[in-house]
Amino acid sequence: MDPAEPAFRQVQAEVAERVRRLLAASGRKTADALHRELGRVMWDKCGMSRNAAGLKEALGRIGALRDEFWKDVHVGGRGEDLNQSLEHAGRVADFLEFAELMCHDALQREESLRLPLPRGIPDAGRRGEARR
Repeated sequence: MDPAEPAFRQVQAEVAERVRRLLAASGRKTADALHRELGRVMWDKCGMSRNAAGLKEALGRIGALRDEFWKDVHVGGRGEDLNQSLEHAGRVADFLEFAELMCHDALQREESLRLPLPRGIPDAGRRGEARR
């Protein structure tokens, strides 16, 4: 792609703004801590055993985490140098959007709201599989 193209310059400006915004946030939480919180929400509410109520709860929590991320994340270093903290924060911002999409998608698919194995019965439906 030609760097003189308007589309290139637009994306370049968007990336620069995102980096500036991440570095400007002077919060107290690391991207790693917020990433762990997001992982727990996804595991508990959008994992194998999910239902509509849990997915709706997850959507609310993900929105709150996204707001908290942009207000309270701490990314040290600078944008001009290799900065793994900045790189990780950018990925966590993407994960927040992706998690929200996954929950919306799961809510739209009725088959997604049913657990493949009966609850409360260990090893149900896993005949022939070794016990773990």
